[in-house]
Amino acid sequence: MAKELPTRKEIDPEHKWCLEDIYQTDEAWEDDYLKVKEILPKLADFRGNLASSSSRLYQGIELIMEIEE
Repeated sequence: MAKELPTRKEIDPEHKWCLEDIYQTDEAWEDDYLKVKEILPKLADFRGNLASSSSRLYQGIELIMEIEE
């Protein structure tokens, strides 16, 4: 079972990146955050068996690439 992601407000300031250096708007950050939050449970399915076959590895890579789009 995947862990619930904390909101940005719940993260200690010492562990936060300066999002203004990465994203031009809060909306751009929120869009990426929601994408990752949606894909994380799917990635968890690969835990411990990513190397079981080349097709499984390829599926994992494709899923990770969805985050970058």
